[in-house]
Amino acid sequence: MFGSDVERLMILALAFGFVRYHVQILDFIPSDLNDRGKIVGQVLTRDKDNKVRTSPVLFTEGRNVDLGSYAGTGCDLSINNQDHVLIACDSKALKRSDPSRYKEVNVGGDKRTACFLWSNGKATYVGSVYSAGRLHESDRFLAFRKFDGIEITQEIATVKNRRAAVSPTPLITPLGTTYKCHTGYSDINERGTMVGETDFGYAFSHAVVVERHGKVTDLHPKVNLHESWAASFINSKGDILGMHRFDSSVGGHSVCLWKNGELSEWPTEKPGVFSAYPFSFNDLDQAVGSGDLYVFAQTSSRIQSLEAKPPYEVHPVTHAVLWLDGKMFDLNDLTDAPSDCVLDRAFRISNKGWIVGTVVQDHKRMGFLLKPILE
Repeated sequence: MFGSDVERLMILALAFGFVRYHVQILDFIPSDLNDRGKIVGQVLTRDKDNKVRTSPVLFTEGRNVDLGSYAGTGCDLSINNQDHVLIACDSKALKRSDPSRYKEVNVGGDKRTACFLWSNGKATYVGSVYSAGRLHESDRFLAFRKFDGIEITQEIATVKNRRAAVSPTPLITPLGTTYKCHTGYSDINERGTMVGETDFGYAFSHAVVVERHGKVTDLHPKVNLHESWAASFINSKGDILGMHRFDSSVGGHSVCLWKNGELSEWPTEKPGVFSAYPFSFNDLDQAVGSGDLYVFAQTSSRIQSLEAKPPYEVHPVTHAVLWLDGKMFDLNDLTDAPSDCVLDRAFRISNKGWIVGTVVQDHKRMGFLLKPILE
């Protein structure tokens, strides 16, 4: 999977936590990257009416490739290791290019998301959903659809011959319970295994995993009232990352890893960090996300342009964080970024250990790419 000895050394260094990162500032907001080093994201501009317009781009070999125009609206972008890009955007993008299709997907004013698959320099409309998950090598993604304008269901969408064929996901009620519940899926891997949570109401839920052949596993069946477990990500090996919310009154939670049937809980608090949440999980069981910090008001005012207040008052700010071997690190402490930069969110980590996210510099938000370096 990894082509060079240097990459293997980086992976080894990451596995043992002996790593620092070189930061590259990007002129767009990234949303995903693949193991080949390709990044997708959006360039933000303002039109003559001072409205923000977004344009999807692919960053490859040090330059931006324009992926086309999609009604000037924001897009959800994901890229797989075949360099196929899934573009999920406002269905207004079909209004000029395919008026009949636009009418079809906007029946009764029920706005939906139009999905385009970009590959080999061409974008093709493949179907309509309400939101789409990450694109895999098989061109499969988890889709969210709405029926009768009320019920939201989830399906597995697979792009074949430039059209997304969907198959309904199973409705799951864990055995041994008498509660009426609903299962929402959050991720799917290459094997077709899905993870999510079964909501019982009253602020408690179970984390579940559903195999492609239909087998259901409750990852933590002993759940108390006001206690919730959720499975959020699953990698290609079948390891699962999720959340344990144990005190809803104060937002207390931990990050959970289920590996080979064993559960371990990772901390979301450390000195200066109030709470942290993962956004991405790779095949090395490493996760990235954001952490809410509590710092002196004068410090946060420099970062967020807040008014300076007495030092005993605190305000939350956000830093990009990384979990390695169950330990949480502030990515701002691991990079060679200039002192006036604050890495505030990490969106994705690849299997090479590359990380993309957003950075605040001079009160402007831009993107960043982190590459591990050996010390």
